[in-house]
Amino acid sequence: DGNIHYNAEGPDEEALVKGAASLGYRLIRSGNSEMVVSNDHTGEKLTYDILALNPFNSTRKRMSVIVSKRKSDEDGGGEDQEQYILLMKGA
Repeated sequence: DGNIHYNAEGPDEEALVKGAASLGYRLIRSGNSEMVVSNDHTGEKLTYDILALNPFNSTRKRMSVIVSKRKSDEDGGGEDQEQYILLMKGA
């Protein structure tokens, strides 16, 4: 039908992904080791390596993931430091 369907752990995760898509950042693919996001504003497809995943639990009351942006040939191979990003969602 042409619509994207997400398989989320729960309604919160699905709402976050749909909200990001409505702002122009669409999740294209997600697996155990990487995720690919499309930036509709620039036409870029960004690949992030998943470095660590801390699932939700009742003690922390949040889940988090640490990712790094995968460098591409277009990044130029300069001396930029690798960037690590912590994404977190809480209850």
